[in-house]
Amino acid sequence: MVSSSNATDASSLYDDAAQNATAFAIQYAYPISQWQQAVTNIFNAVDKPNVLWPYRTLSGPQNRTIVGPNADTLYIWMVIDLSHEDLVLTIPNITDGRNWIWPFYDIYGNNFAGMSINENSPPGDYLIRRADDALDEAGIRYTAPAELSAYKGVVSYATTYGIMLGRILVRQNTTEDIATIQGYEDKTSVKTIPRILSQPFATQAPRVTRSLIDTSNATDRVTGYLDLLAKIGQFNQPDVLADRYRVASTLGLAGLANGIYTPPPGVNLTAATVSANASIAEAYSKNLIDVGNNWVIPKVKCQGIFGLQYACRAYRAIHGYLGLVQSENLFITNKSDKLSLNATSAFLFTFSGKPPIKSTGFWSLTVYGADQYLVPNELGRYVIGDRTPGLKFENGDLVNESGKGNASTGNDTVDGRFQVLLQPADIPPPKNWTSNWLPAPAGGGKLLYSIRFYSPADAFTNGEYVFPTVETIDAIAASNPQE
Repeated sequence: MVSSSNATDASSLYDDAAQNATAFAIQYAYPISQWQQAVTNIFNAVDKPNVLWPYRTLSGPQNRTIVGPNADTLYIWMVIDLSHEDLVLTIPNITDGRNWIWPFYDIYGNNFAGMSINENSPPGDYLIRRADDALDEAGIRYTAPAELSAYKGVVSYATTYGIMLGRILVRQNTTEDIATIQGYEDKTSVKTIPRILSQPFATQAPRVTRSLIDTSNATDRVTGYLDLLAKIGQFNQPDVLADRYRVASTLGLAGLANGIYTPPPGVNLTAATVSANASIAEAYSKNLIDVGNNWVIPKVKCQGIFGLQYACRAYRAIHGYLGLVQSENLFITNKSDKLSLNATSAFLFTFSGKPPIKSTGFWSLTVYGADQYLVPNELGRYVIGDRTPGLKFENGDLVNESGKGNASTGNDTVDGRFQVLLQPADIPPPKNWTSNWLPAPAGGGKLLYSIRFYSPADAFTNGEYVFPTVETIDAIAASNPQE
């Protein structure tokens, strides 16, 4: 006979386990909620998966497909759906040396594969299939089996659903340069083909549709995340095979089973959300490397491909969804919590010299409003970097002689200190600052800024490069409109 006290203890242990499992489920579901948002936005343009959606112009404040967009590349989007067919993606021959990358993301935001200028990926046809169908590891293989020799490579997809987000660098925001990139976009294509391999007895995943990912009837936002994870998580397993049983068991304990989320009795969803957010912040902070001047970079395992680092994965989904692996783009964060300006202050960035990017790369500083979208301003300037015309060293010489980017300036031997003024858009600085001014939200307030180093050199991580300083100063205002 089981005593009442033992029964109470067992019940308490179950309640605690269900509460902890729910916190894990929320953490696990955050990336899928970002995927849902991105897919919804893409569907507003192309209405179905496996269809390319190329940006024909640079992103501006009106572009809201994802938070924190690049303002110096043209995008090519596609919702990946491998539930019924394989895909063949054809990428063009980009011959002018500009940076380009075709990265693939699973439904959880892992950048598990991609073709790029840094990989010397050949142009042509690539087969895209599910890794589980081929009993293969997720990733890309450029040496295909004999029966697939017609392809330049084979992308084995980690999950049934995902996103492709191609990026092509805009060297100059001119009609001619944009037209060149549009030509590359026109030569990019995708088609569905019958599935080459399939595992017997596999449960048929549904096609991605608006109705499949709709969670508008959920009682609250977090419940919506868990509803969606319950509905499609079984078709999108962890890429680490050894962790699939543990994840499924934990999600089951949290009430996710048979395609439905049913909250376990006694679970406090609010407390579970608080716990999930705390564990995410703590785990990410433990996986940062201090690189000086108040900057940190994530460890390799917490950028791009996350493996078992689910908390890091969730953090990046919330604070920079669809990021790249570190070899393609170094992501840095300032430890300062000063992410707001009053109406008459500014941030001053002082660079010790040109960032050491490879010849295939570029760098940029971008500012976003509190909503993580680009800031409207009269200059139409949303980014400053190695292609910014007129950007000046402290001595007045041009940082970017031709404004065409690192690979084509012909000015690589000239270096020195330069500064960038991040100042509210409604406080124009004196003319001598205009070329180095990046407009922040008018009136001040909360903001975010991001420095991106595409194709980073080793100097960033071996201690050679001195990262820029950031200080808060009084706004440098022109004394009159003509100054």
